[in-house]
Amino acid sequence: MSTDITVSSATESAPAKEPLKFGASEWGWALAFMLSMSMVGLQFPLGRPLVIAIMIARFIKNRYDFLIELFLVFGSYSLASSHDWGVSMIIVITAVSLAGILLLRKTPMLRKLLLLTAGYALIILFLALKSDESLSVQMVGILNYMCIISFVIPIMVFSGREFDIRYFWRKAFLYAFIFCIFYIIDCCIFNGLFLLPRDVAYIDYDNLNTWLNPFIFPFSGWFPRRWPLGLFIFGLCIYPAARYYKLNWWQIALVLAALAISRTFTLVVALVVVYVFSQRSIGKVSRYVMIGAAALTVMYFVDMAITGPIIGENDSSALRIQSQIDQIINMGEIKDDEDLSKLGTGRMAQVIPKVMLLYDLGREWIGFGFLSRTQTTNSKYIIENEYYLNPEDAEEVAVGVEIMAVDVLLNIGWIGLIAHILYFVALWWVVRPLRYSGYFTSVMCFFVIMGIAGFSGLVFITGLALVGLSLGVVICVNKPDLKGFSLPKKNRNFAGDGIA
Repeated sequence: MSTDITVSSATESAPAKEPLKFGASEWGWALAFMLSMSMVGLQFPLGRPLVIAIMIARFIKNRYDFLIELFLVFGSYSLASSHDWGVSMIIVITAVSLAGILLLRKTPMLRKLLLLTAGYALIILFLALKSDESLSVQMVGILNYMCIISFVIPIMVFSGREFDIRYFWRKAFLYAFIFCIFYIIDCCIFNGLFLLPRDVAYIDYDNLNTWLNPFIFPFSGWFPRRWPLGLFIFGLCIYPAARYYKLNWWQIALVLAALAISRTFTLVVALVVVYVFSQRSIGKVSRYVMIGAAALTVMYFVDMAITGPIIGENDSSALRIQSQIDQIINMGEIKDDEDLSKLGTGRMAQVIPKVMLLYDLGREWIGFGFLSRTQTTNSKYIIENEYYLNPEDAEEVAVGVEIMAVDVLLNIGWIGLIAHILYFVALWWVVRPLRYSGYFTSVMCFFVIMGIAGFSGLVFITGLALVGLSLGVVICVNKPDLKGFSLPKKNRNFAGDGIA
């Protein structure tokens, strides 16, 4: 009995898993791009022209490389920020997507997706207009929510060309492995931020971390935790790893080492859950669930052995597994708001006063609007958060919590949250009959789980860009079966290093 994370009616062939192998040229081009992006992040003068030159060369020779590189530029992923480029990537991805909408033929499938997206955008805009905050301040938040429109970019890049999803997946794995290598070198050798210079956890060092003054302490024994932004690309790899490709020992070792360096329990959970439910059969799902439960139990006691049996109320265990599980176990002991505020590594301390203000102001259905931490000055949205341990952090704008569903509630209220959920369910429903529809759903579910702990979710460019990419990829591979898409009469221009 087969299963699919999409519960899709689409049929897919079930070939045996093949090993992942890459040629020297593939490694060379991908590594050159990634290093050039690091140069941009370190503000090295040749960084930007090198990135642009490589992307032009890849567009001409291999559009699969170009497509992945373009989305890595959009999302930064700890490599180079909008500040380093001198332009907001949210504006760039919006402009490129709108250009695609204007240029592409409106096929029946594309019309459905665009109509759904237009309806979603109108609801968000209507709710934003109900806010006391100006639209100019809210625009960054609005455009972040609408980054899903990036699904038109893959369709535009491969307009009139056939698309090989298996080749695309191989390329995604290649860039994911390079990210892992960068994590390992940065943490274990440079002991700082060099290959991934724009880690958002160390944003205070952005102006200091340049190629002339890098924030590194080589061989110092300091092994900094690196946030998982660069590992978001794993979201593009889980489904093919579960169904089509077999990783060898060194590839698995790279992934495990990068996960250990990230020390992000939510990332591990997202990878495992989506991998398990992307299996082809219920038998495999059941087997992996039991293996995962056993492995989690073992890792819990390993973490306890490293950290100790008792953890301070606001501390995390070494591997962040014991502390996360203990919080869930101890939920039954919550007696008041102060106990509740300690949940989620302090995330509930962000939530409680902001949700209370939302209801006190009677804005629970429409939200505050897309407020800004730095630009919002309306005194009614400024709170004194008594749940923070550091008094200096107590005064803040009632915006930005590290639980994405609550963040949506604060921004656009219950109406917006319901519309948000219905929109993504509708996207799934539209593409559900297509081949490989499970790929889109797996990437979407990956970021839903990540959003539980505030890592992008489906409201920021870093997550939505990749969800949009996966949706566009599914449309591209189904073009021969969809009405209105133009295709070459022959297998013209595979756009993959000359491979036919």
